[in-house]
Amino acid sequence: MRLIFATTEDLNETFLKTFMRRIPVSIKVPDLNDRSKTELKLHIFKAFIQESERLARPITVSAWVINRLYNLKYKSNVGELKTNIRLLCARVFSQEKTAETIIINSESIGNTFLTNLMASKEQEVVVKEAVNFSPKSQLTDFEEQLQDENSLLLNGLQKILGLVEQYQKRILSLDNAKRQLAREAAALIDRIVHGNQQFQDESLKYMTSVIQGLFDYLESSFFVKIKGNAIVAIANYIYRKNDFEIKITPKETILLERLLGLISENAGIETQLLKSFLDLVKTKLDFKLDLFSQVLLMGYLISLEIDYQCSGQSAIILAHGFSTASSIADVANQFLDYKVFDAFDMPLSISVNQVREFMDQYLKKYDCSKGLVILVDMGSLMVLPESLEEVVEGPLLVISNVSTQEALYVGELIRNGTAIDEIGRKVQEKLRPTYRLSYPIVKKAPMIITTCHTGVGSAKQIQKFLENSMPQNLDYRIEAVDYAYLTQYADQSPYFNQYDVVSIVGTSDP
Repeated sequence: MRLIFATTEDLNETFLKTFMRRIPVSIKVPDLNDRSKTELKLHIFKAFIQESERLARPITVSAWVINRLYNLKYKSNVGELKTNIRLLCARVFSQEKTAETIIINSESIGNTFLTNLMASKEQEVVVKEAVNFSPKSQLTDFEEQLQDENSLLLNGLQKILGLVEQYQKRILSLDNAKRQLAREAAALIDRIVHGNQQFQDESLKYMTSVIQGLFDYLESSFFVKIKGNAIVAIANYIYRKNDFEIKITPKETILLERLLGLISENAGIETQLLKSFLDLVKTKLDFKLDLFSQVLLMGYLISLEIDYQCSGQSAIILAHGFSTASSIADVANQFLDYKVFDAFDMPLSISVNQVREFMDQYLKKYDCSKGLVILVDMGSLMVLPESLEEVVEGPLLVISNVSTQEALYVGELIRNGTAIDEIGRKVQEKLRPTYRLSYPIVKKAPMIITTCHTGVGSAKQIQKFLENSMPQNLDYRIEAVDYAYLTQYADQSPYFNQYDVVSIVGTSDP
């Protein structure tokens, strides 16, 4: 005999451990509110179809009611949803038993149901108009659009996977694969977004505003310009991606990872934008885009043919600390109104060999044939030119003691097209450290200095004698100072700068 139990209660909190040990397999089915938007919507439609069959009447449900049902929080999952819809239909049917069609809207459901539905703050709109159900309705009547869009994504997935196989068989070059990925991704995202133009609910507007804000930040950081309609398209795709059910096999996952890796190595600015965008989405919206979505967005960014401002020479800042290099690079790029510097924030424990490995990857990814300037924070990194001689294709200039001032000066030279050897000479000439010591401007307290040519010990004895002899109401400071020190620095010493020295008491005149 095989027994199957179902409950909406928490297993660990409700049942004894001795009982749970006798249940060999437990499966947690996601709560109704945690499932895809499409699944919840179809559960609502299916319940109304069943009620139409049971009552043998057509049922027309207003968009307001369906959207409120959609946004309710269900503690008891599907059972609670079905019960709510059954009671709704029964209430309206009992009031209009002779009506040919049961019309369910905010006016007909009664105060109790109206209050319950009003408790749901409508956030997502799933239908714009009333929906008609009949005893002969089939759930597939309402699944047609979903199936079409799922098929669209599946076809797109297969085409993209085909690009990897063609590249591996040397049928396609990497450049051609990159161009075809861009075309497929752009067509796919545009078709998905075009099919969703009627849905402009508040959640989508909020999503669009957030994505717009993220791209505004990326545009100012990377000095690129992305079209507004492209941002809307990306926001629509991210908003709707959970509506689709695309299962990717382990083999397909490997192919997608391989494709993303290959394209990333040959799409510099798009790779940086995608990586930063994924980090921002995770931080601001608290979710992670799946691998297929990452590949799609990479292709879509490539299709935009982003205008990227770049100087002839490459430049990078290497500095230890959580965001030291990034902060200096951001400030310099913003002040220069030009993308000059990349940045690498190095952990404090990083070794020179690990830095060299990073630079190896950097040189493979970016064209540095016209010269590479590296600003570093420590002199130990000045050995980089020797270790990178075999991989660097152009002149390499490393400058130590990086600072914001140095980055601004070097960035201005790079932007003006200054030769790389001239940059090194000018930095050495112009950025020599200077110092200025100042003292606070205050009313100087009076001071008496004690001293003795035989040493500070005698001076301290004189100091102690004076402190014991002077009246308490005199606010005089008494300080024992070495005779040789006074002789050497005289009135240039800090004592004369900070205090009003009224007298020197000692055995000799300094």
